[in-house]
Amino acid sequence: MAEAEAARVAPTVLCIIARRDRAVRVHRLRNLKIVRLSDGAFSVATQCFFANDHNGDDISKVDARVYTSGRAKPQQEKAKRFLSDLGVRELGEAEEIELILRARYTEEAEIPDDKTYLEDLKRFVALTEQQPETAKLFASYYIFQGEDARWYKPGDIYLDQPYKQTDLSAYYSRFGEDAECAPLHARYKDCGIPTKRVRAFAEAVGARVELKIKRGECRNNPQWAYLRSVGGERYTSSRDNDYFIPHLPELLRTPSLELSRLVWRTITSLASDSDYLQAVFRRNYSGGTHYADSRLVHELRAARWVPQGNGKFVRPAEASSELLPEGFAFDLGNPGLKAIQFGAEADRRSAQEQLKDSIAKKAGFADAGALERAKRFAALPQEEQERFFAEREKAAKAAIPDRNLINPQRHARNVAEQAADAPDKESEIRGRSVSIGREDVKIEAEQYLRQHYRNADGDMTCQICKGPLPFKLDDGSEFFETVEFLPGLRKRHFQNYLALCPNHSAMYRHANGCKEIICDMVEGLTGNELEVILAQRDMTIYLSAVHIVDIKAVLAAEANLPAEAEDQDME
Repeated sequence: MAEAEAARVAPTVLCIIARRDRAVRVHRLRNLKIVRLSDGAFSVATQCFFANDHNGDDISKVDARVYTSGRAKPQQEKAKRFLSDLGVRELGEAEEIELILRARYTEEAEIPDDKTYLEDLKRFVALTEQQPETAKLFASYYIFQGEDARWYKPGDIYLDQPYKQTDLSAYYSRFGEDAECAPLHARYKDCGIPTKRVRAFAEAVGARVELKIKRGECRNNPQWAYLRSVGGERYTSSRDNDYFIPHLPELLRTPSLELSRLVWRTITSLASDSDYLQAVFRRNYSGGTHYADSRLVHELRAARWVPQGNGKFVRPAEASSELLPEGFAFDLGNPGLKAIQFGAEADRRSAQEQLKDSIAKKAGFADAGALERAKRFAALPQEEQERFFAEREKAAKAAIPDRNLINPQRHARNVAEQAADAPDKESEIRGRSVSIGREDVKIEAEQYLRQHYRNADGDMTCQICKGPLPFKLDDGSEFFETVEFLPGLRKRHFQNYLALCPNHSAMYRHANGCKEIICDMVEGLTGNELEVILAQRDMTIYLSAVHIVDIKAVLAAEANLPAEAEDQDME
């Protein structure tokens, strides 16, 4: 009977209090246990909810009679409104989840089973997607499992692969069990919620995706002597702020591409007015303020952490943007890169080189390199200079221009007929295998080559270096080596030889990178220069127009030889 009477008069009492709102401050009542609950107890308004059909027994529900009893509806409305002002809430999804967090995800709470946790997690994710402002509800609760199987608050978890490439593992993994945060457990990849949604939820509620820069005192700044020289004695309005990343110098002594990319992303994300780039020290307003580059900036300038390819890391000032690997976005005007003096030494070298080039061009040279070479040449004795010009003039005399064939087709037919009747390659055993008839063909080839490879002064030339041969024999004839041109032919053809100096003869015979495809290269040749690789260097063989027609005719004749003919041993 007493409870019924209390419920009946409750709206009237609350209305009286509501009418006295101006005299009674609501905030003074919020912490008092004045709200009657459905179980007859009294509680603080902020921990209570209005009853609805979905309320569980473990929820503090306001006795509905407190704001629904009485005859006058305005009284009931004012009573409920006053309860709302005190902090009583309607129980929606956000409020239910807050109750779940308090019951299951505090440090003292018992860890829920997997089924319950996954059901809760789905509700958590859905709530933040529908009501992004509710993300702050989760900050103080242990809702995530780390890779070490322990439970963590959102701010003590970081994301990296397979959820998001942040490279944070390259930093935190170096600390082992002493790391201040843990990677998100791999279980969430297959928890029944798409990875993209899990990642978005984790980021929304505060999981780390960036390297945290911390604030400290200026006494560890390399410019501390300057900072503390600021005026003033009494600390009345002081400032003492510097910024750093814990243990970064030690970690950068053994950099990795992932750690460097993390640091690069961190420093390039800072705005020009970011506090992190500057240390500030002040004792009081009248003494003034001193500013200097932050400890973070100093440490990044000094360390060799910027990758430049092939596992090489250099200081930012020594680095070039052209050598940065993929994943290192570069902006010339980025304030963070300017602060760490990225590319400063390269810029200084470039400016010096431009100045040297300018001086060289004024003196009539193409660039500073040409001027330097001219200075070195001028320092040589006059005899060496004259010998150099003499050798250059001699080497510049190329083979005589080709004569035009009046009827190249008829010439080719004649050569092909001769080639078909050429002697076969044979050998016999005389203690060792000896080629028969080779010397006779080489004598004929020598005469052929002497006709085709002479310069304007009548001197024989090497078909590769194109210059005069190195010496003459006692009879006054030039010495050259007659070298077989195309290997694998079945007959001996005097046209299948080259005139080479001893050096290029050895290269062609023993270090020929084109030996297997040389025949195909000749068949496809259109000019006079055949490009080859000798001793791992690019070179060319000069062939006269007549020689080209002849050797192609020889190849055609070889292709038409009877199939049953047996190949003989190569010389």
